[in-house]
Amino acid sequence: MTSAYVEIMETVEKLRKDLEELYENVKKEQTLTPECPFCRKREAFTIQDSTDLNTPRGAPTKYRVVCDAIKDGCGGSTGWKENIEEAVEIWSRPKRFFSS
Repeated sequence: MTSAYVEIMETVEKLRKDLEELYENVKKEQTLTPECPFCRKREAFTIQDSTDLNTPRGAPTKYRVVCDAIKDGCGGSTGWKENIEEAVEIWSRPKRFFSS
């Protein structure tokens, strides 16, 4: 075997392992992504921040979870929250949407 062949085979094996790892990460992410409490889709889950909305300079950044209509979601949203963790927590517990 030539050294070029060995190098190609090593590269192929590394790519195969990387692809398997990527696949496992995608499967893990899909199980961790909360489904929409309205339409039950996971693939439309999106986190948005208020910097996308031309907010005034110095305004604190806020976050919301949206079932993105561009990704074929229903458009449901948590409303703006102080941090990502709070937005995701509320998204994961839909009964809190309507509590005071």
